[in-house]
Amino acid sequence: MKKINVNELIWFIILTGFTVYLYMLISTGKINTFIHPKMLSYVYFSLGVFALLSVFQLKKIFRKSYSKSIKPGFLIFLAPLILGFAVNPGGLNSDIIGKKGITISQNNSIAQAQQANDNISESTFENNTTARSNEDKFNFPEVRIEINESNFVMETDDIYLNAEALQGKEVSISGFVYTDEGFKQNQFVTARMLMACCAADTEVIGLLCQVDEGSMPKKDQWIKVTGKLFMTKHVQTYTQEEIEIPAILVDNIESIPTPEIPYVYP
Repeated sequence: MKKINVNELIWFIILTGFTVYLYMLISTGKINTFIHPKMLSYVYFSLGVFALLSVFQLKKIFRKSYSKSIKPGFLIFLAPLILGFAVNPGGLNSDIIGKKGITISQNNSIAQAQQANDNISESTFENNTTARSNEDKFNFPEVRIEINESNFVMETDDIYLNAEALQGKEVSISGFVYTDEGFKQNQFVTARMLMACCAADTEVIGLLCQVDEGSMPKKDQWIKVTGKLFMTKHVQTYTQEEIEIPAILVDNIESIPTPEIPYVYP
């Protein structure tokens, strides 16, 4: 019976481990907590490469070993692999994202996301944004404006850009409750986390909401807010600049389930 080459066996286990881990993330959908869906093709490619390397490495397990000691460099690969299997990825929360702060002003999320997302869909994004701006600038629905995960970025930007014209318009928006030390006691943002490329560039976007005293929802609670748009003054937390922004005077708050994917995409 051939003697097993321990170093080659460990390397085979590492390669197979990364293959299984990537497959697990893809099959369970948990990969979406790390990257933009349009980046999935790169993950599929990586999965294929790891699978092929694992197959080729299998042949080397019985190769004659010229080293009697185990290579310490394997720890560099084993540590993240063990951590990956041990930790259940739950995505980012508002406390983590909130450390970056949230800027409530004319919403620049599209421009910022596009800059970070140049390698994904630059030409498509610019064409869609230009078409929406030129065609629908003043063509808002007569009925309530419905903001959901599929149109969150575009609709919130439309509201910021056309705030004066939309005063008094009824709007509904779904998201989680985000609070900041710069808000009044009866104010919060109905927010979503915008991912342009990966979890590292995630930021909080949304609309400021104002409720009656005693009607404040809980922080991080997922809700659907219905109310009317109005203009209010707000002091930016970091710049201390007072600006006038659109906000929702809340008529109704409805609790909703936490979505499977908490992010929205440009």
